Amino acid sequence: TLFRSASEAMRQGFRSDLAARVKTSYYQVLRRETELAAAREDLNMTRQIQERAKVRVNVGEAPRYELIKADTELLAAQKTLQTAELRVDQAKATLRQQVGGVMPARFALDGSLGHAPDMPPLATLRDTLQASNAELTQRRSELERAKLGVDYQRALRWPEVAVRASSERQPDNNVSQIGLVMTIPIWDRRSGPVGEATAQATQARTALEAREFELMQELDTAYRQYEIAQAQVTALESGIVREAESALGVAESAYRFGERGILDYLDAQRVLRSARSELIAAQYELQVAAIQIDKLMSASPGVNTAPASSMPDLPNLN
Repeated sequence: TLFRSASEAMRQGFRSDLAARVKTSYYQVLRRETELAAAREDLNMTRQIQERAKVRVNVGEAPRYELIKADTELLAAQKTLQTAELRVDQAKATLRQQVGGVMPARFALDGSLGHAPDMPPLATLRDTLQASNAELTQRRSELERAKLGVDYQRALRWPEVAVRASSERQPDNNVSQIGLVMTIPIWDRRSGPVGEATAQATQARTALEAREFELMQELDTAYRQYEIAQAQVTALESGIVREAESALGVAESAYRFGERGILDYLDAQRVLRSARSELIAAQYELQVAAIQIDKLMSASPGVNTAPASSMPDLPNLN
């Protein structure tokens, strides 16, 4: 039973680790695709700025440096788009490598990076980790086996009784004998084997306690990262990004009516670009923190030990 429990725990740990790698790759693809969509939108906006600057320079309403600045920003936006496309391809290749031959060469994913997963309280997660973590289960099985080894070596100190039987065939008759053999360990108290088994049990207990402490520390760290990322996402979605969008709209109107120069317009665009980039990164970090917590719970596909991540067991393909 102990060997079966340890084997099941090892298989559970492998499945949890695989699920974490697949989920991380899944959200990495969603992150890169979101960045690609933002890069395309930014490129379209930069083209509009460049076209307006070109018209204003041609009619003499603005100095030529505004067009030069707009052309430079357009080239930078095109380069950013190319980089984003490359990152999408790399992320998809990594996901296909994790999943194997299940996914075709060209695929699209269903899902949203911005859907924040719910997380139970830290105390609940600690209890779940104690009960369901595959590595702790495996180490507990190893400790139980070590304890049985100590009991076995101690049991050998006691007298042993064995039944011995023999049969001898002779020409005139058959002789069968049966008897009891008692072994009394008077001098051999098996102090060496008992001490070795006890040391192994102590080592197994120490390893269990040390790993349990390490996993609790990892859980605390992942939970803090989750809370930090969640706070960043909330702040960016509810305030910073909206304010940057409003500032860009004001700068665009001021530039269109000649109240502001192109530098103010481009600065407002950069602020919005930076805010969106931070939001995408925070959303991804939030998902990664939830995945790490799922992994510590040893939550395999189809096993809902903690309601952390909303990602399907395997990516849906279009």
